[in-house]
Amino acid sequence: MRLDPQAQQVLELAANQPPIFTLSPDQARRRIQKALAAEPPGPEVALVRNLNAGGVPARLYHPSPAYAAPVLVYFHGGGWVINSVDTHDSVCRFIASHSGCCLISIEYRLAPEHRYPAAFDDAWAATRWIYEHTGELNVDRSRFAVGGDSAGGALATAVALRARDSRDLDIQFQLLIYPITDYHTPARQSYVQYAEGYALESEGMKWFWGHYLPPGVDLNDRFLCPLRAPDLRHMPPAFVMTAEYDPLRDEGREYAARLRASGVAVEESHYADKMHGFIRQYHRIDRAREALLEISQKLAAALLVR
Repeated sequence: MRLDPQAQQVLELAANQPPIFTLSPDQARRRIQKALAAEPPGPEVALVRNLNAGGVPARLYHPSPAYAAPVLVYFHGGGWVINSVDTHDSVCRFIASHSGCCLISIEYRLAPEHRYPAAFDDAWAATRWIYEHTGELNVDRSRFAVGGDSAGGALATAVALRARDSRDLDIQFQLLIYPITDYHTPARQSYVQYAEGYALESEGMKWFWGHYLPPGVDLNDRFLCPLRAPDLRHMPPAFVMTAEYDPLRDEGREYAARLRASGVAVEESHYADKMHGFIRQYHRIDRAREALLEISQKLAAALLVR
């Protein structure tokens, strides 16, 4: 299947700018912030407020504050280097408003100012704090999920791994959108096949990893590269979404396959005409809106129907 014509138009507009791996992190963040100012707002949500989640900034989106809703703790993508709760505000509003679930978006620390494991430490601390304060947040601890896109997907499933190992939290579901699950070597077919020209490029992933990793890090650390975890049994059920024109395609599908082989219930959805990051373009790409509706429906089915 060929790339969606609307997605192709988005890529052509982006092609006028220098690749992210030619910029400094500060330059990349300023460019994203400038583009964000021109973006249309997301859907209205009954209650949106910023909060402090155990020392980690976060933003809560509650669609129905009158009752204790299921909750999704969400981690934004951006290679652990760029993006924020603001860049993903529209997506988070969409999921909260269409799923009936409360969504809490986490503002974890970014690299290279804060290298691994800072982002993961923040993700875990915030998730644990939310789990321990569900009453005051008016969310239901028995219907508790984690999720994220790209680097945020890596953080989400790493939090689920730690929760399983520590038994401190009972996470019911993980929502993984084109997740990072492994280091970029050895090169998978999708890294070679879609190395350049499709939003996220292979050199861009190397740039992200280069800023994120501290010297001497163990690449077999399961919280860093979840695909390398020796045991994935007893993980929460998962929904894994992948895109065809994406260097991360193969590691996302491999992770879903490993979860399934470990006895974990997994649903997959593959968008064969899309590139990495496409859900944030739902104002411009019709099928991106369809993908967000699918994400919202899967979340609702996992948490609401109980």
